[in-house]
Amino acid sequence: MKITRVVFHGKYSVNSTYLDTAVDIEGELEEKDTVDSALNSLKYIADQRVKQWKQDVELSSAPIRQAPITEQPQVIDLSHEKMEIAIDNCQTIEHLKEWKSNNPTVPGKILSHYNNRLKDLSNG
Repeated sequence: MKITRVVFHGKYSVNSTYLDTAVDIEGELEEKDTVDSALNSLKYIADQRVKQWKQDVELSSAPIRQAPITEQPQVIDLSHEKMEIAIDNCQTIEHLKEWKSNNPTVPGKILSHYNNRLKDLSNG
């Protein structure tokens, strides 16, 4: 049997850390070539091509910048949440005023919610 063609198939990581790129190269053997030397030559060509692709990817990829977090996460005060729910559950103005008399100290945010609910119930 006479081998006249050699094929190199290699997988490389170009765009990620995974083997995401397959390279297939075929070559014809000449009289002076051995199969091993031909495969080594094809592998060298593939390695050089992949090296160039990686450089191209690095040049075309701008680094991703993470914006610094300037805001603190919103803290939910459960006692305020319970007051808002109680205000929302009042179906009449009298019931809402009764809730207010039972809670004489109301934080500003909750007082605003109370006033909006009172306005909603007044308008019908």
